Amino acid sequence: MADRFKTSLWINGGIVLGSFALFGGIFYFLSLALDQQVHRIAADRTAVAQRFIDLENLNELKARSADAAEIQKKIDILLPVQDDLLGFRQAFTALARNRSLALTFDLDAVPVPPVGTEPGHVDFMASVEGDAANIRGFLEEAETKTTKFMVNIQRFILTPSGAGYRADLKGQVFFQENKPIALPSR
Repeated sequence: MADRFKTSLWINGGIVLGSFALFGGIFYFLSLALDQQVHRIAADRTAVAQRFIDLENLNELKARSADAAEIQKKIDILLPVQDDLLGFRQAFTALARNRSLALTFDLDAVPVPPVGTEPGHVDFMASVEGDAANIRGFLEEAETKTTKFMVNIQRFILTPSGAGYRADLKGQVFFQENKPIALPSR
């Protein structure tokens, strides 16, 4: 009976240990599979989050492109084509005359053409003589208030001259590329 008890104990102990080993192996392989699944889910969530961010950026860019197109239309209205610069001398002279200033003016013969989104420009030099307040008003109106031309005064030298002042100016007037004229089709 003692032998049977030992045999039964060994068999039952082996079954219990085998069950533990079997369940341990199953648990180990299931945990590996679950871990792989967790990593796949995390990667998928990251990809979905990145796609969501990309979609938000795309929608924002689409909205901004409409805004940019609207701003471009406004700039096109404000920025004359190169051919319209022919009237710049007369407009500048009229500004000076309205402020009771004497003007000498020279426009550079070689314009810098537009490149990409950068507008073209023509350099100019001018001298105005008169009252200092009138010169200040002339410069302010030329740079910020005129709607026909976009002007940038780059250099300004004010010196006393007789009863008033003389301002020597160097600047640029900007233009956009000439648009081709669309002829009606027949």
